[in-house]
Amino acid sequence: METMIEIEKGIFGYANKVIADSVDLSVAPKEVIAIVGLSGCGKTTILKTISGSLPLIGGKIRLDGSERDRVWLSQHLSRTLQNFPLLHWLSVEGNLKLACKVRNIRNLDLDAVLVEFSASHLKHRFPKTLSGGERCRASLAQAVITKPKVLLLDEPFSGLDLNIKEEIASYLFSFAEMYGTSVIFVTHDLHDACGYANRVIVLGNSSLTTVKAIIDPKEGNAISLIRKYMLAENRGVNI
Repeated sequence: METMIEIEKGIFGYANKVIADSVDLSVAPKEVIAIVGLSGCGKTTILKTISGSLPLIGGKIRLDGSERDRVWLSQHLSRTLQNFPLLHWLSVEGNLKLACKVRNIRNLDLDAVLVEFSASHLKHRFPKTLSGGERCRASLAQAVITKPKVLLLDEPFSGLDLNIKEEIASYLFSFAEMYGTSVIFVTHDLHDACGYANRVIVLGNSSLTTVKAIIDPKEGNAISLIRKYMLAENRGVNI
């Protein structure tokens, strides 16, 4: 099977503190992976490390078959953060145009992208005037507008009303299928994890996290299994 993201014996952390150890993960193009676990287990740290924002302490990360390269990351990977940051001196339209300029993308139908995220009315607004849900929509639009090969999402549906969340999730994951994008998203909502992901990765709950299990969200007892593994003693599992 073709692999877009490959983590081999990954050791993750920051400031010389190891948080997650012996993580093995392969993600195919078009595949959507959810990472769940108790607070502090390293979910966001893993995303930051894949994106190059944090160094990998040990092991290997390969993207599209090669070791991580800053040029590749800048051209082919997009990531959202939990607070959905946008440049405060640019409008929503300006933030999206800048993302395209950085990746030398032209002739893009910006209005069509905003429609998909129910954000057309935000086009000329500035970040300080946006609510949490509006900032979320604008940030997600910015993340996908450049058609990345890898999309990393940290609590992507936080602050969204249920009906808007369903619309945006549907677009995000049909986008991944259409463009062959590999998606990893972190969430505390187990229903979102099981509703949107092809696989759910469960991280442990001790001071040194390992991957506890991989869950098929189509299993009838998936959510109860996830809860069981989140609270169980650590035991490394290759996935």
